[in-house]
Amino acid sequence: MGGPSRTKVPEAVDALVGVVRAALVDAGIDGKVFDGPTELASLGQLYVVVGPSTPNADAMRSAADNSTGMGARRKEAVTVTMVFGAWSGSEGFSEKRLRVAGMIGAVDAALQADRHLGGVADSATIEGVNTWGQDVWDRGGVVEASVDVTVTAYL
Repeated sequence: MGGPSRTKVPEAVDALVGVVRAALVDAGIDGKVFDGPTELASLGQLYVVVGPSTPNADAMRSAADNSTGMGARRKEAVTVTMVFGAWSGSEGFSEKRLRVAGMIGAVDAALQADRHLGGVADSATIEGVNTWGQDVWDRGGVVEASVDVTVTAYL
């Protein structure tokens, strides 16, 4: 039997959660950040879920390039889905969309400033907003946007 699998995925996702938390604090956004799926009841009025699993999407998708040859390093890439959301009973949908866009912008700026996630990865980049959605919950209207972040590391 071989040794343990070499991967930076757990470290990279933990670092990404840390960057998201710091980005919201630095931007003065009072949002909750969740590492993985969470109960609907625990969501704050502004929230980011890093790595949610849904029936239609995986939380994380990874790929590896096991190139061989002299000096070759194994390249590992993981795409992490994040859901940014805002809800309240008192605001219109326009305000909620602006709040979600503000959170995405804060995280994007933080990733541009630290593409290496504190030295854990070779790059971390928001690939763009995948979906925007609006709905009405029992607590009021909600706007959510899903974003993919691709993290690449060489082992």
